[in-house]
Amino acid sequence: MSLKKFEKLENLLTDYVAEIHKLQAEKNRLAGEVNRLQNEIKSTVSKYEKANDSLRKLTFLENANKKMQSDKTAIRAKIKDILNNLEQMDFI
Repeated sequence: MSLKKFEKLENLLTDYVAEIHKLQAEKNRLAGEVNRLQNEIKSTVSKYEKANDSLRKLTFLENANKKMQSDKTAIRAKIKDILNNLEQMDFI
């Protein structure tokens, strides 16, 4: 082989090795990005679960409050009726 062919081959190999290093660096960067995104997903899922749990508790409390308000209204009406009945009674 001539010297020119060896130089050309050497340049091709140098370029090839440089490209391999570049791809390895990109692979490492992307692996770090994947890890970061996986941690972000875990964090987001945890926040979602906490928010969903809080929403369930809030919904339960709202429903309990509505029932208590309804019961309160019914009890007031019964007490009014009882008081009206007592006022209409003749105790003498």
